[in-house]
Amino acid sequence: MADTPPRFVPLLTEVVQPPASLPDSPPPAAPRPLPEEVEDYLVQRVMQHVDRLLETHLQEAIATLLKEQALPGLRAEIGSLVRHAVHQAAAQSRTDGAPPQ
Repeated sequence: MADTPPRFVPLLTEVVQPPASLPDSPPPAAPRPLPEEVEDYLVQRVMQHVDRLLETHLQEAIATLLKEQALPGLRAEIGSLVRHAVHQAAAQSRTDGAPPQ
């Protein structure tokens, strides 16, 4: 049903030609330079905005990177350290003669 064209399709019945000549318009005026104080202010405002955006994006990128790459390795390392500590504690309690708790 979506492949069939609509039943009534509007047709172009009139060809519109552009005017023979366009009215003369003056060339656009060259932009005036901003006063230095205004330019400095605008640059400072834009840089503050860019800094905020960069900080936000960097925080998100670093958090994603840590989550994807560092956390699995840290979990494995912590698991290994805990296992080692448990084995050491069990061995120590056997040599002390006390039952493990």
